[in-house]
Amino acid sequence: MHSKAFVVSEDIDVLLQAWGEKRGFKIPDTRFFESAREEMKKRLLDFFPDVQFIKKGAIIENIGKRIPKGDASVVSLDKIYTRNARNLFEMEVTRMVGEDLEFLDNASRIAKTIEEQIEDLATLIAPENRKITLVDDVIFTGENLVSLIKKFRNAGICVSGVISGISVEAGTEKILNEFDDVSIFSVIHYKDIVDEICERDFYVGVPLSGRLVGHRKNGAVVPISPETGVPYLLPFADEQHAVSWSSVPEEHIRDWSRFCLEQSLKLWEEIEILSEKKVLCSDLERNPVSFGSDGSLVEKIRECLHGLQ
Repeated sequence: MHSKAFVVSEDIDVLLQAWGEKRGFKIPDTRFFESAREEMKKRLLDFFPDVQFIKKGAIIENIGKRIPKGDASVVSLDKIYTRNARNLFEMEVTRMVGEDLEFLDNASRIAKTIEEQIEDLATLIAPENRKITLVDDVIFTGENLVSLIKKFRNAGICVSGVISGISVEAGTEKILNEFDDVSIFSVIHYKDIVDEICERDFYVGVPLSGRLVGHRKNGAVVPISPETGVPYLLPFADEQHAVSWSSVPEEHIRDWSRFCLEQSLKLWEEIEILSEKKVLCSDLERNPVSFGSDGSLVEKIRECLHGLQ
């Protein structure tokens, strides 16, 4: 019997490169990220017998080959694998939690709601051919995509296909059981895994890191301002949520959180050295919860580390 894998999607270098170009910071070279991933994999192997880091290159290439041509026929829910693709309609959909860290809903991370984004898409699609293909990074439980496909169909748009970088059998079966006219293509497919985590969720301050924090406003779930995230570790999440979100065993979550903070500190210190300037919390796209938007990011990470000693 094979051990179930713990799967990590590599993404921090891509996200940081785009952030650095926009904000005027220099990002470490490939060797830095490769070394950081080797360290993280080694630590994760203390908890899981099989740890797999998924490189983005092959997935980007294979997704690109499968994307059908045609204006507004492809809708991307992903920020990594379709970053350089053209003729895509991009939707901002994410899992949102309240300030108590409990799940609120799948919601938009921008001012427009999911329904409003779908309305915008509908204006771009010819009425006689309202079929689209969704592209997402991961199909895990399938619940998020089932909910979204229903929203599209309520708006008169048929989702005929789903393309994913990584999928798990339980998630694809859920979608296929709900919709017998939807096809699914995945670059990498697993029968079963422990969990699939985006690398960014273990790094403090990286764009899109952690669960987005929101609240209910006029009946809709919207993000708080400035954009705020909860990385999958202490002290940002409490122990219950850090364990639940990361799948790291409870008895190891404190040591694991310290490790992730140390890795985050190395990353941002290197960025400061290369850029010859400090990284302020106000420079971030998504502020770690409790950090606010003022002060030095490196100093605040050090404070968190000290608190976990």
